[in-house]
Amino acid sequence: MTDQIVVVTGANNGIGKAIALEMAAQGAVLCLVGHLLETLLAIAQTVQKLSD
Repeated sequence: MTDQIVVVTGANNGIGKAIALEMAAQGAVLCLVGHLLETLLAIAQTVQKLSD
């Protein structure tokens, strides 16, 4: 998945969050979509750490 762009809807929790974390671990570039900004920012920080 390296350098593939993945749009993850529902990334705030549940399956969407799990998919976001897995895709980040595989090297994908993510676009996270969800309705809770604070939660998305926290997940984005976690994703950033996984992709470094």
